Amino acid sequence: MPIDSDGWANRGWLEIIYRILELCDKNRFKTHVMYETGLNSRQLKEYLDFLVRCGMLHMTRVYPTSRRHFYRTTDKGKDFVARYKELVALFKIPQVQTTV
Repeated sequence: MPIDSDGWANRGWLEIIYRILELCDKNRFKTHVMYETGLNSRQLKEYLDFLVRCGMLHMTRVYPTSRRHFYRTTDKGKDFVARYKELVALFKIPQVQTTV
C-alpha cells in the first residue's frame, strides 16, 4: 500500500477491493464498510456487486424478509487477500542500517 510523502496516496481499485475483503472477514453491514473505506454509497454498491458476482463476497439477508444485508468474505476472497499481501511485500524497500 504505497502511501508516503512522495504523493502515492491515491488508492487503486485493487487496494479498495483488498480493504473491503479484509473488513468483511467478519459479517459487515454496507454502512460499516462504507464508513471504513471512505467510499460513497454509489461507489461501494459497485464494488460490492462486483465482488459478489466474482464470488469473493457472500451477501446474506439479516432475516428472510429483511431489506438489510451483511457481507462476508468467501474463501476465494480470502485467497485474494493473502495474495495481495504477498504482492505488497515484494515492493517493501529494506531499511538501510547505518553504524555510528
